[in-house]
Amino acid sequence: MDMNLTDKVVIITGGASGIGAETARMFLNEGSKVAVFGRTQSKIESFSESIKKEGYEVFVDTADTKNMKSMELFAEKVVKKYGGIDIWVNNAGIEHYVPLASCDEDKWNEVIDVDLTGVWKGSKIAIPYIAKRGGGSIINLSSFCSLMPTAKNGIYSVAKAGVNALTKVMAAELAPQHIRVNCVIPGFIATDMTVEQIGTIEDMLLQPISMRKFGKPEDIAKGIVFLASDNAGYINGHALVISGGKFLVQNSQDPWNNYMGGY
Repeated sequence: MDMNLTDKVVIITGGASGIGAETARMFLNEGSKVAVFGRTQSKIESFSESIKKEGYEVFVDTADTKNMKSMELFAEKVVKKYGGIDIWVNNAGIEHYVPLASCDEDKWNEVIDVDLTGVWKGSKIAIPYIAKRGGGSIINLSSFCSLMPTAKNGIYSVAKAGVNALTKVMAAELAPQHIRVNCVIPGFIATDMTVEQIGTIEDMLLQPISMRKFGKPEDIAKGIVFLASDNAGYINGHALVISGGKFLVQNSQDPWNNYMGGY
């Protein structure tokens, strides 16, 4: 299926690893021009080198979603290099595992600033550039925590729930400018960041997943690229859940064991 993404200019925040990096690869494979920023110079340089070995070129630089000016400067560099912006993917995110009652204000502010306010900042920067091209797409990365909050990961859960609401409001407000805004809600995805969790509580993490396997970054990247493409041209304000059927029912594993789970 032709995604019609050739020569489209794509910016991905926090795109040097995991879901962001795989999303960059998929856009590049579709013929898009991709720009990625992150906070760590060595990390984005390493990503750039790995992409070159695969036969692609990606524009990289440092920027921080907590610093709007740095994102604005990055966008200006991308426009100078590629002539405009068509698609903006708000992917950057952080977590602090701490109960809400005992978390300090600094941790709260940092997660909200990156995971929610950073999405608003990125979108705000992208809007005039995308509108100038006659329209385009903004894709926000949410989380299954936004649908079913996680104890000890409450700040992240609250921030991502905010992303879902922000997505719907912006989708309505930007429709007259032909800018579609959608979000992707990943389930549990196997990445470098989650490998330690998987190793210690794998069975517990698999229990609610109907497909009984963890997702991969490319599973989420496929959804992002689809939502950005013309094939999703009438999809706006949608939250696409990509979770392998997480919590479809209370007894997700019973169909796998001939309904011997006892309920």
